[in-house]
Amino acid sequence: MVLLIENHPIVRETLAMLLTRSGFDVLPVSDEREPLRAAMKKHGRSLQMMVIELSSYRRHSSLLSPLKDNPTILISNAETIDDMHTILRNRPNLKLLHKPFSLPTFLSCLRELDASSTLSSRVA
Repeated sequence: MVLLIENHPIVRETLAMLLTRSGFDVLPVSDEREPLRAAMKKHGRSLQMMVIELSSYRRHSSLLSPLKDNPTILISNAETIDDMHTILRNRPNLKLLHKPFSLPTFLSCLRELDASSTLSSRVA
């Protein structure tokens, strides 16, 4: 299951629909701490991939630590890449997308991570 963390409802719904249509099982969650905590508690073991903005990744790093080795797509604004070498170090399962990016690029990145993962995030 792909954990999709996004604070803008329209973006969250659109990406969730796109991922579902592409064959992924998706859990869309807002960027607020309590909904994210509830999602981690209820679905933590079934979460195999994560799509999250870099700022949210930093803000919720302790809460998301059980997923730190899972394939992840970080979405970043160009101005937030000052410490990317620290985040990306020794993380071959992490991809960085800079805004703005195209949907085909996003899907390609997600499929690449899914194919290289030992756990399938696809719906059975």
